[in-house]
Amino acid sequence: MYLRNVLEIACDGMERATQQERFQTLIGTYPELQPLCDPALLSHTPSKGQVYAVNSLFALLGLELALYFRQDKQRIARCDYCWLYFIPKTRKETHYCDRKTDGFPCKQRGSRFKRNLDAEQDEALLACKRLRDRMYARMLRYTIALPENRQGLIPVDYMEYDAWSENARLARIDYLDGKLTGEEFLRKIDTMHDLDDYTVDEAQAPPADTVWQRMVARNIGFDPEMHYPEAVMQLDLGSDDPQWQTCSADDLRRRDQDGHQSLREKYGKK
Repeated sequence: MYLRNVLEIACDGMERATQQERFQTLIGTYPELQPLCDPALLSHTPSKGQVYAVNSLFALLGLELALYFRQDKQRIARCDYCWLYFIPKTRKETHYCDRKTDGFPCKQRGSRFKRNLDAEQDEALLACKRLRDRMYARMLRYTIALPENRQGLIPVDYMEYDAWSENARLARIDYLDGKLTGEEFLRKIDTMHDLDDYTVDEAQAPPADTVWQRMVARNIGFDPEMHYPEAVMQLDLGSDDPQWQTCSADDLRRRDQDGHQSLREKYGKK
């Protein structure tokens, strides 16, 4: 229960974050974990076979987190398709695991369903994706070209691409939070003037977090098995022909997770 909620806060949607950013997000949500999982509190003296002592399962969780946050060779990510956690094999941003779900590779199904998700996004976010793809392509062309073959190429190296990506990430957050209009968002990220027009149809931004995410963030001990009843009866008096409906625990959970769920659950066959 505790580990599930910790992973949801520190690893879900954090694929582009550094270990320090993951740690800060976690203790910002659960301050009570800081004295247990702060990597700065671990001994920095090199010692093969270092031995640690803990007096509870909760303290053991904190120690494992501290050891995890101290290193940056491995990270935990969440598969966008099956919603299970995994350790990416490379440092490259990875959104799908190597598992098979329902007989299909998550990478295969995830990529297909991701196109459905993109089609639902507003114009500004789609333009941002196009700009990101262009910047990444420029960076690849420039960095793999020999120095004598770089004439005529737009000089975008790894550092410039990373700086652009960070600027776009922060601008995207501000846009989704309503601090920037679509036009302001695009002007801020179109540093190479690729776009001819910054006018976009304003779309309603998705909620910053769902009911489910708020419940997890409020309580590290949040347990859906205890929170949701086995079934409830609901009557929609706003409909033309009100009928009693039975909602299962899964129905209630999906309602609270709506807007933040796996691609499999969102687009897969029910």
